Amino acid sequence: MPATVSLGSWKSFRKLSLDLPRQWDDHTDLTTSPDKWTAQFNTNLFGCVIITQALLSHFCSKKSGTIVFMSSIWTSTSGPGIGPYGNIANATKGYAGTLHAEVCQFNIHPIRFDIGQFRSSITSPTSVSFTPPSPSTANYYNSLFMSLTATAAQLHGNQPGDPRKCTELILDMVRGEGLTKGLEKPTRIPVGKDTVQVVKDACQSMLETVGN
Repeated sequence: MPATVSLGSWKSFRKLSLDLPRQWDDHTDLTTSPDKWTAQFNTNLFGCVIITQALLSHFCSKKSGTIVFMSSIWTSTSGPGIGPYGNIANATKGYAGTLHAEVCQFNIHPIRFDIGQFRSSITSPTSVSFTPPSPSTANYYNSLFMSLTATAAQLHGNQPGDPRKCTELILDMVRGEGLTKGLEKPTRIPVGKDTVQVVKDACQSMLETVGN
């Protein structure tokens, strides 16, 4: 029986890609336990690898396929409070790259979408959960904890990206429709004005570094 994947409507796709995971929990390097680091990598990186491997034999037999990786703006920058989330995004970046090198000969196209800040519930007060600093770290960590909590609350509902446009771009790229019709599928697409600017800044910074 051939494998089938339903892309569905933009509303269901938005719920899957932008509302999950629903809780931003312990994403700080100082408070995230090793068990939570392991659990998040098992789910969000190795889970991705397992699903991809399950599809590859079908795509290889048909010599055609598109694999979408939902990544993040944090593959081109970093900041406090990113923790496992940002590191998993960078690990996914590496996996998608090596996968492309292996399967492009079979007309299989892994595409990584580096998503910026789009309006969703991810930074709502009910979703964000930073562990307060312990007594041993409170002296130098309390101000950062307060800043992260305040930033998340301020960001909620004010993210610059429109999730409908994000979803339409992804679906058009996968299907080869709309503005992407007739275009070669890239290996990476920064999505959102904020992500595009971050990528430009990162490239400019590297050019300045190697030019000195």
